[in-house]
Parts: sequence; structure tokens; C-alpha cells
Amino acid sequence: MSYLEGQILGHTYKLTRFLGECGMGAIYEAYQLSDQRKVAVKVMHTEMSCVPDAVSRFFRESKTVGQIGHPNLVQVYNVGKEEDDTIFQAMELLEGETLRERLAKEGRLSLNQTVAIALQILDGLCATHREGVVHRDLKSENVLLTTDAATGQEIVKLSDFGVAKIQDGS
Repeated sequence: MSYLEGQILGHTYKLTRFLGECGMGAIYEAYQLSDQRKVAVKVMHTEMSCVPDAVSRFFRESKTVGQIGHPNLVQVYNVGKEEDDTIFQAMELLEGETLRERLAKEGRLSLNQTVAIALQILDGLCATHREGVVHRDLKSENVLLTTDAATGQEIVKLSDFGVAKIQDGS
């Protein structure tokens, strides 16, 4: 889906580089013209954007995860739909690696590393569960390891809530 590079979504997100695929769509690095910063933009697969239930879930879950605002969740900035029915989600762009990549590179992690990562995963999951959101696709590819710019400490970010379930409270 790299053919979208150069396209502007939501009148503010210029797609600059294809990053990869996920179940719901393609991920691009983008430049947010309004705030002059780099972001990540998930563009929903065309075949998914034709399914009303999938579109409704994409918008609802984007809004819900965006409102939680927990440091161990990828921050969602915006979700939108273009006139041509292109559906997108803008979120923070993270530098780092997935837990899968770390394990492939280093093999077995130390007990201290494992506990530090696990506690942050649990913090993120607890925050979502308090809001009635169940991830349902927690795997090493959806656990991002990055460095907190303010502290220099490694921080874990949970991503890809594409198949999450939102409890309605009843």
C-alpha cells in the first residue's frame, strides 16, 4: 500500500513513508502539518472500510483508546474519514522495536528485564480494563519498546487495538 505516500489525510497528515501492515490496515509515517511533527497514521484496508460494523468498531475503539491516555498505550490523536471513504487513525510515532524483535535479537531476557516489561504491560492492560476495553490481540508484535525522552528509561507501549472489545457496561 505504499502508493499512498505523499497523500494528505484529514487536511493535515501527509503520508511520507510506509512502515508496515496490521490486521486492520497499513501504517505510515506521516507529517502533521498543523502541529509540525511526525506521527504514525493507520489507514484502514479498503475491503474493511466497506464493512459498516468494522468501520463503526474502528471509530469507537480509536476514540476510546485515545481518551484513556495512559503512558503504556500508544496515544491516539485523531480518527477520520475522507470523502473517498479512506478511513485513518493518527497516533504517536514511536522509535524502538517490538518485543518480538527484542526477543529475536537477544533471546532470553533477564529476570529484571522480564519483570519490568511485564509490569508495564499489566499497567496498560489495567488502564484499558478499567475503561471496559479488552485488547484481545496481545502478542509480542503489539508490545512496543521505546525510550521515554524525558527520563531516558525504557517504556512499553501497547498497540493495535483493532480487534479490541468494548464492554458496554450492562
